[in-house]
Amino acid sequence: MDNLFIQATAKSPAIELDSLTGNLKIKGRLIPEDSDKFWIPVQNWVENYAKQPAAKTSFVFDIEYMNITSSKYILNCLYALNEVFLKEQNIEVIWRFKEGDVDVKEIGEDFAFMVKIPFEFCPYSEVEFAMAM
Repeated sequence: MDNLFIQATAKSPAIELDSLTGNLKIKGRLIPEDSDKFWIPVQNWVENYAKQPAAKTSFVFDIEYMNITSSKYILNCLYALNEVFLKEQNIEVIWRFKEGDVDVKEIGEDFAFMVKIPFEFCPYSEVEFAMAM
């Protein structure tokens, strides 16, 4: 299975999906202009990955902001991985958000409530965010 890498723009996140290592990452603003065109390949990749996942999967979300359509696609990806987790596969979600950003944290908490995959919530400071760019 090919990996999927998409560079970030001002409105769309960086996507790094590596099927060999099981390291999956979405980072940035999730407000693409054509949400369906952007997210359908990502969702398809995750659904295919879920059929033959790596021994361990770590899905890191490093979110600045997301619109409703993007949240629907993220949830669909989490549902696909939830099926894998229920088959006793090693999967974790790391939900990173700016310190004090209650909205993004609550979105992650809502997702965590909807699936069985363990979530780790990791706030970071503005300085850490700037250094990671």
